[in-house]
Amino acid sequence: MTNLEPQRFFQQHPLAIQSAPGGELLTLAPLDLQALSDPRQAMRQALLSPEDFPALNQAIVQGDSIAIAVDPNLPDLIACVIGALDAIGSETAGSIHVLLGEDGTTAMLERLTEAIGDRATVLTHDPDNQEALGYLAASEAADPIYLNRLLLEADFVLPLACCAIVGLFGPDR
Repeated sequence: MTNLEPQRFFQQHPLAIQSAPGGELLTLAPLDLQALSDPRQAMRQALLSPEDFPALNQAIVQGDSIAIAVDPNLPDLIACVIGALDAIGSETAGSIHVLLGEDGTTAMLERLTEAIGDRATVLTHDPDNQEALGYLAASEAADPIYLNRLLLEADFVLPLACCAIVGLFGPDR
């Protein structure tokens, strides 16, 4: 198995997707997507001026414990997390934990920890560490559903993740 670099064909050329041999062909035209010039400021501004919700720093009560759940695939991850921390403000929060998804690398964890400094504690989610998990609920089949304890015990949880259009590449994707 080889490690291939991700390709961004969709940004430069049309992308044709065929569901099965002889199946329907979907052609997606390139989009003129521009990277944010300042992701940190964009994140901060989005959290301080959200639609139909108070500013983040007004939604947090003095001393709240905050968990920021971060998808390790988030573009400009470090800038986005720092922008979120800027919006929270140091005078408002009690403890702040940044929980990096289990796909996060050790190098990413180290870079994020260094960039954040003492503003928050940075950890990587480990689904095999039973001590770090807490019971959330039971599934329809009565199987237990566990979630990271930091998310369960936090007064405020802020998820930072990439979005995808559900069903774009099939019913299960």
